[in-house]
Amino acid sequence: MSGSAKDINARAADWLQRREFWNWSDEDQASLDAWLEESWAHRVAYHRLETAWSRTSRLAALRGFRAGEEEGAARGAGRFFLRTAAAAALFAVIGGASALYIWQPKPKSYSTATGERETLSLSDGSQIQLNTNTRLRILATGAERQVWLDQGEAYFEVTHDPKRPFTVWAGNKRVIDIGTKFVVRKDSAKLELSVIDGRVGVTGASDPHPEDGLRLSKGDVLVATANSTSVRKASAKALASDFSWRRGMLVFDDMPVSRVIAEFNRYSSEKLVVADQAAARTRVSATFPVNGVEDFVRLAHRVLGLKVERKDGETVISSP
Repeated sequence: MSGSAKDINARAADWLQRREFWNWSDEDQASLDAWLEESWAHRVAYHRLETAWSRTSRLAALRGFRAGEEEGAARGAGRFFLRTAAAAALFAVIGGASALYIWQPKPKSYSTATGERETLSLSDGSQIQLNTNTRLRILATGAERQVWLDQGEAYFEVTHDPKRPFTVWAGNKRVIDIGTKFVVRKDSAKLELSVIDGRVGVTGASDPHPEDGLRLSKGDVLVATANSTSVRKASAKALASDFSWRRGMLVFDDMPVSRVIAEFNRYSSEKLVVADQAAARTRVSATFPVNGVEDFVRLAHRVLGLKVERKDGETVISSP
Protein backbone atom coordinates (compact mmCIF):
# COMPACT_ATOMS: atom_id res chain seq x y z
CA MET A 1 0.00 0.00 0.00
CA SER A 2 1.28 3.48 -0.82
CA GLY A 3 0.00 5.38 2.24
CA SER A 4 0.12 9.16 2.77
CA ALA A 5 2.92 11.37 1.46
CA LYS A 6 4.11 11.85 5.05
CA ASP A 7 4.25 8.10 5.71
CA ILE A 8 5.99 7.43 2.38
CA ASN A 9 8.67 10.05 3.04
CA ALA A 10 9.23 8.75 6.57
CA ARG A 11 9.67 5.23 5.21
CA ALA A 12 12.01 6.48 2.47
CA ALA A 13 14.11 8.26 5.09
CA ASP A 14 14.31 5.07 7.13
CA TRP A 15 15.55 3.11 4.10
CA LEU A 16 18.16 5.77 3.33
CA GLN A 17 19.45 5.94 6.88
CA ARG A 18 19.74 2.17 7.07
CA ARG A 19 21.63 2.05 3.76
CA GLU A 20 24.05 4.80 4.79
CA PHE A 21 24.78 3.78 8.38
CA TRP A 22 23.92 0.09 8.83
CA ASN A 23 25.68 -3.02 7.63
CA TRP A 24 23.71 -3.13 4.40
CA SER A 25 23.15 -6.67 3.08
CA ASP A 26 21.85 -8.25 -0.12
CA GLU A 27 18.64 -9.07 1.75
CA ASP A 28 18.25 -5.41 2.72
CA GLN A 29 18.72 -4.38 -0.90
CA ALA A 30 16.13 -6.92 -2.07
CA SER A 31 13.64 -5.57 0.49
CA LEU A 32 14.27 -2.00 -0.63
CA ASP A 33 13.84 -2.99 -4.30
CA ALA A 34 10.52 -4.66 -3.43
CA TRP A 35 9.31 -1.53 -1.60
CA LEU A 36 10.30 0.68 -4.53
CA GLU A 37 8.46 -1.65 -6.93
CA GLU A 38 5.21 -1.36 -4.95
CA SER A 39 4.44 2.18 -6.09
CA TRP A 40 5.77 5.00 -8.25
CA ALA A 41 5.21 7.28 -5.21
CA HIS A 42 7.73 5.17 -3.26
CA ARG A 43 10.29 5.60 -6.04
CA VAL A 44 9.73 9.34 -6.35
CA ALA A 45 10.01 9.91 -2.58
CA TYR A 46 13.11 7.75 -2.18
CA HIS A 47 15.05 9.17 -5.12
CA ARG A 48 14.22 12.78 -4.27
CA LEU A 49 15.27 12.18 -0.68
CA GLU A 50 18.44 10.45 -1.88
CA THR A 51 19.27 13.42 -4.10
CA ALA A 52 18.62 15.93 -1.35
CA TRP A 53 20.68 13.91 1.12
CA SER A 54 23.65 13.62 -1.23
CA ARG A 55 23.65 17.39 -1.73
CA THR A 56 23.35 18.47 1.88
CA SER A 57 26.51 19.89 3.43
CA ARG A 58 25.88 17.82 6.51
CA LEU A 59 26.75 14.68 4.58
CA ALA A 60 30.26 15.89 3.88
CA ALA A 61 30.71 16.75 7.55
CA LEU A 62 29.39 13.40 8.67
CA ARG A 63 31.62 11.54 6.22
CA GLY A 64 34.60 13.47 7.49
CA PHE A 65 33.73 12.60 11.06
CA ARG A 66 33.29 8.96 10.05
CA ALA A 67 36.78 8.91 8.59
CA GLY A 68 38.17 10.30 11.85
CA GLU A 69 36.23 7.74 13.80
CA GLU A 70 37.74 4.94 11.74
CA GLU A 71 41.19 6.23 12.69
CA GLY A 72 40.35 5.48 16.31
CA ALA A 73 39.36 8.86 17.72
CA ALA A 74 36.43 8.91 20.12
CA ARG A 75 34.74 5.79 18.74
CA GLY A 76 31.85 5.62 21.18
CA ALA A 77 31.10 9.34 21.14
CA GLY A 78 31.56 9.36 17.36
CA ARG A 79 28.94 6.72 16.80
CA PHE A 80 26.48 8.56 19.04
CA PHE A 81 27.14 11.88 17.31
CA LEU A 82 26.90 10.29 13.88
CA ARG A 83 23.52 8.74 14.56
CA THR A 84 22.16 11.89 16.22
CA ALA A 85 23.42 14.17 13.47
CA ALA A 86 22.21 11.78 10.79
CA ALA A 87 18.74 11.74 12.30
CA ALA A 88 18.68 15.54 12.47
CA ALA A 89 19.92 15.89 8.92
CA LEU A 90 17.44 13.35 7.63
CA PHE A 91 14.62 15.11 9.49
CA ALA A 92 15.55 18.36 7.72
CA VAL A 93 15.77 16.61 4.39
CA ILE A 94 12.39 14.92 4.92
CA GLY A 95 10.81 18.34 5.27
CA GLY A 96 12.33 19.44 1.99
CA ALA A 97 11.40 16.21 0.26
CA SER A 98 7.83 16.44 1.56
CA ALA A 99 7.52 19.92 0.13
CA LEU A 100 8.91 18.73 -3.17
CA TYR A 101 6.48 15.81 -3.19
CA ILE A 102 3.52 18.09 -2.52
CA TRP A 103 4.40 20.91 -4.89
CA GLN A 104 6.09 19.12 -7.77
CA PRO A 105 3.89 18.54 -10.83
CA LYS A 106 2.37 15.08 -10.96
CA PRO A 107 3.13 12.66 -13.81
CA LYS A 108 0.57 12.54 -16.60
CA SER A 109 -0.87 9.09 -17.36
CA TYR A 110 -1.41 7.51 -20.76
CA SER A 111 -2.78 4.10 -21.71
CA THR A 112 -3.91 1.98 -24.62
CA ALA A 113 -6.58 -0.71 -24.67
CA THR A 114 -6.16 -4.18 -26.18
CA GLY A 115 -5.40 -3.78 -29.89
CA GLU A 116 -4.78 -0.02 -29.68
CA ARG A 117 -1.62 1.96 -30.36
CA GLU A 118 -0.89 5.61 -29.63
CA THR A 119 1.99 7.97 -30.43
CA LEU A 120 2.91 10.76 -28.01
CA SER A 121 4.96 13.76 -29.15
CA LEU A 122 6.79 15.63 -26.38
CA SER A 123 7.58 19.34 -26.50
CA ASP A 124 11.31 18.64 -26.89
CA GLY A 125 10.75 16.64 -30.09
CA SER A 126 10.97 13.20 -28.45
CA GLN A 127 8.34 10.61 -29.37
CA ILE A 128 6.88 7.67 -27.47
CA GLN A 129 4.76 5.04 -29.22
CA LEU A 130 2.58 2.89 -26.97
CA ASN A 131 1.75 -0.63 -28.11
CA THR A 132 -1.33 -2.64 -27.18
CA ASN A 133 -2.48 -2.76 -23.54
CA THR A 134 0.19 -0.37 -22.26
CA ARG A 135 0.21 2.03 -19.32
CA LEU A 136 2.86 4.67 -18.63
CA ARG A 137 3.30 8.01 -16.90
CA ILE A 138 5.38 11.01 -17.95
CA LEU A 139 6.87 13.78 -15.82
CA ALA A 140 8.70 16.49 -17.79
CA THR A 141 10.10 19.56 -16.04
CA GLY A 142 12.79 22.10 -16.81
CA ALA A 143 15.39 19.87 -15.15
CA GLU A 144 14.40 16.31 -16.04
CA ARG A 145 12.27 14.00 -18.17
CA GLN A 146 11.03 10.82 -16.50
CA VAL A 147 8.78 8.01 -17.72
CA TRP A 148 7.34 5.14 -15.66
CA LEU A 149 6.37 2.14 -17.80
CA ASP A 150 3.88 0.32 -15.60
CA GLN A 151 2.73 -2.26 -18.13
CA GLY A 152 3.11 -3.21 -21.77
CA GLU A 153 5.48 -2.05 -24.49
CA ALA A 154 6.67 1.34 -25.74
CA TYR A 155 9.06 2.66 -28.38
CA PHE A 156 11.16 5.70 -27.42
CA GLU A 157 12.81 8.06 -29.88
CA VAL A 158 14.57 10.55 -27.64
CA THR A 159 15.91 14.00 -28.41
CA HIS A 160 19.10 13.91 -26.36
CA ASP A 161 19.72 16.77 -23.93
CA PRO A 162 22.50 16.25 -21.35
CA LYS A 163 21.03 19.07 -19.24
CA ARG A 164 17.63 17.32 -19.05
CA PRO A 165 18.20 13.57 -18.56
CA PHE A 166 15.59 11.23 -20.03
CA THR A 167 14.99 8.28 -17.69
CA VAL A 168 12.61 5.34 -18.05
CA TRP A 169 11.69 3.40 -14.90
CA ALA A 170 10.48 -0.13 -15.64
CA GLY A 171 10.28 -2.88 -13.04
CA ASN A 172 13.49 -2.83 -11.03
CA LYS A 173 15.50 -1.19 -13.83
CA ARG A 174 16.36 2.40 -14.68
CA VAL A 175 17.05 3.15 -18.37
CA ILE A 176 18.97 6.35 -19.10
CA ASP A 177 19.04 7.80 -22.62
CA ILE A 178 22.41 8.63 -24.17
CA GLY A 179 20.89 9.74 -27.49
CA THR A 180 18.97 6.80 -28.92
CA LYS A 181 15.92 4.88 -30.10
CA PHE A 182 14.86 1.91 -27.98
CA VAL A 183 11.93 -0.32 -27.06
CA VAL A 184 10.99 -1.43 -23.54
CA ARG A 185 8.54 -4.27 -22.91
CA LYS A 186 7.39 -5.14 -19.38
CA ASP A 187 5.13 -7.90 -18.14
CA SER A 188 4.74 -9.74 -14.86
CA ALA A 189 7.60 -12.15 -15.59
CA LYS A 190 10.32 -10.11 -17.25
CA LEU A 191 11.58 -6.86 -18.68
CA GLU A 192 13.02 -6.65 -22.20
CA LEU A 193 14.97 -3.68 -23.56
CA SER A 194 16.08 -3.49 -27.21
CA VAL A 195 18.32 -0.72 -28.53
CA ILE A 196 17.36 0.21 -32.10
CA ASP A 197 19.94 2.97 -32.46
CA GLY A 198 22.37 4.93 -30.29
CA ARG A 199 23.15 4.01 -26.69
CA VAL A 200 21.45 3.69 -23.31
CA GLY A 201 22.62 3.16 -19.74
CA VAL A 202 20.90 0.60 -17.50
CA THR A 203 21.09 0.28 -13.72
CA GLY A 204 19.02 -1.08 -10.88
CA ALA A 205 16.19 1.26 -9.89
CA SER A 206 17.77 1.97 -6.49
CA ASP A 207 21.40 2.07 -7.63
CA PRO A 208 22.91 5.33 -6.27
CA HIS A 209 25.60 5.38 -8.98
CA PRO A 210 23.90 5.16 -12.40
CA GLU A 211 27.15 6.06 -14.12
CA ASP A 212 28.48 2.61 -13.15
CA GLY A 213 25.69 0.66 -14.85
CA LEU A 214 25.56 -1.29 -18.09
CA ARG A 215 26.07 0.53 -21.39
CA LEU A 216 24.07 -0.89 -24.30
CA SER A 217 24.42 0.06 -27.95
CA LYS A 218 22.63 -0.59 -31.24
CA GLY A 219 21.42 -4.19 -31.54
CA ASP A 220 21.79 -5.03 -27.83
CA VAL A 221 18.82 -6.77 -26.21
CA LEU A 222 18.64 -6.97 -22.41
CA VAL A 223 16.31 -9.44 -20.70
CA ALA A 224 15.83 -9.13 -16.93
CA THR A 225 13.82 -11.40 -14.65
CA ALA A 226 13.56 -11.45 -10.87
CA ASN A 227 16.70 -13.59 -10.67
CA SER A 228 18.84 -12.83 -13.71
CA THR A 229 19.89 -10.28 -16.31
CA SER A 230 21.32 -11.17 -19.71
CA VAL A 231 22.37 -9.25 -22.82
CA ARG A 232 22.50 -10.59 -26.37
CA LYS A 233 23.09 -9.14 -29.81
CA ALA A 234 20.24 -9.07 -32.36
CA SER A 235 20.50 -8.42 -36.09
CA ALA A 236 18.84 -5.45 -37.74
CA LYS A 237 16.48 -7.89 -39.50
CA ALA A 238 15.46 -9.52 -36.22
CA LEU A 239 14.79 -6.16 -34.59
CA ALA A 240 12.74 -5.02 -37.58
CA SER A 241 10.63 -8.18 -37.29
CA ASP A 242 10.21 -7.87 -33.54
CA PHE A 243 9.00 -4.28 -33.77
CA SER A 244 6.91 -4.49 -36.94
CA TRP A 245 3.97 -3.71 -34.63
CA ARG A 246 4.96 -0.05 -34.99
CA ARG A 247 3.61 -0.19 -38.57
CA GLY A 248 0.64 -2.37 -37.65
CA MET A 249 2.13 -5.72 -38.67
CA LEU A 250 3.35 -8.93 -37.02
CA VAL A 251 6.23 -10.72 -38.72
CA PHE A 252 6.95 -14.37 -37.83
CA ASP A 253 10.12 -15.98 -39.15
CA ASP A 254 10.10 -19.73 -38.46
CA MET A 255 8.25 -19.23 -35.16
CA PRO A 256 6.40 -22.00 -33.30
CA VAL A 257 2.61 -21.74 -33.27
CA SER A 258 2.72 -21.27 -29.49
CA ARG A 259 4.70 -18.02 -29.92
CA VAL A 260 2.45 -16.82 -32.73
CA ILE A 261 -0.64 -17.41 -30.61
CA ALA A 262 0.90 -15.60 -27.63
CA GLU A 263 1.54 -12.53 -29.80
CA PHE A 264 -1.93 -12.47 -31.34
CA ASN A 265 -3.50 -12.78 -27.90
CA ARG A 266 -1.86 -9.47 -26.95
CA TYR A 267 -3.82 -7.67 -29.65
CA SER A 268 -7.22 -9.35 -29.64
CA SER A 269 -10.04 -9.95 -27.19
CA GLU A 270 -10.76 -13.20 -29.06
CA LYS A 271 -8.26 -15.58 -27.51
CA LEU A 272 -6.46 -18.42 -29.24
CA VAL A 273 -5.55 -21.65 -27.42
CA VAL A 274 -3.15 -24.37 -28.52
CA ALA A 275 -4.32 -27.77 -27.32
CA ASP A 276 -1.25 -30.03 -27.66
CA GLN A 277 2.53 -29.96 -27.99
CA ALA A 278 2.59 -31.19 -31.58
CA ALA A 279 0.46 -28.23 -32.69
CA ALA A 280 2.42 -25.85 -30.45
CA ARG A 281 5.74 -26.84 -32.08
CA THR A 282 4.52 -26.39 -35.67
CA ARG A 283 6.60 -23.66 -37.34
CA VAL A 284 5.18 -20.55 -38.99
CA SER A 285 6.79 -18.08 -41.43
CA ALA A 286 4.29 -15.39 -42.39
CA THR A 287 3.32 -11.75 -41.99
CA PHE A 288 -0.09 -10.62 -40.66
CA PRO A 289 -1.74 -7.36 -39.64
CA VAL A 290 -1.94 -7.05 -35.86
CA ASN A 291 -5.71 -7.59 -36.11
CA GLY A 292 -5.31 -10.55 -38.49
CA VAL A 293 -6.40 -13.33 -36.14
CA GLU A 294 -8.77 -14.80 -38.72
CA ASP A 295 -6.01 -14.74 -41.36
CA PHE A 296 -3.79 -16.79 -39.06
CA VAL A 297 -6.60 -19.22 -38.21
CA ARG A 298 -7.25 -19.86 -41.91
CA LEU A 299 -3.52 -20.43 -42.51
CA ALA A 300 -3.31 -22.82 -39.55
CA HIS A 301 -6.15 -24.91 -40.94
CA ARG A 302 -5.65 -24.75 -44.71
CA VAL A 303 -1.85 -24.54 -44.99
CA LEU A 304 -0.51 -26.09 -41.80
CA GLY A 305 -3.22 -28.76 -41.64
CA LEU A 306 -4.12 -28.07 -38.01
CA LYS A 307 -7.57 -28.58 -36.52
CA VAL A 308 -9.54 -25.47 -35.57
CA GLU A 309 -12.55 -25.43 -33.22
CA ARG A 310 -14.59 -22.65 -31.62
CA LYS A 311 -15.32 -23.39 -27.95
CA ASP A 312 -16.80 -21.07 -25.33
CA GLY A 313 -15.56 -17.88 -26.99
CA GLU A 314 -12.08 -19.28 -27.70
CA THR A 315 -10.47 -20.66 -30.82
CA VAL A 316 -8.73 -23.96 -30.07
CA ILE A 317 -5.95 -25.11 -32.40
CA SER A 318 -4.81 -28.73 -32.21
CA SER A 319 -3.16 -31.53 -34.19
CA PRO A 320 -5.38 -33.28 -36.75
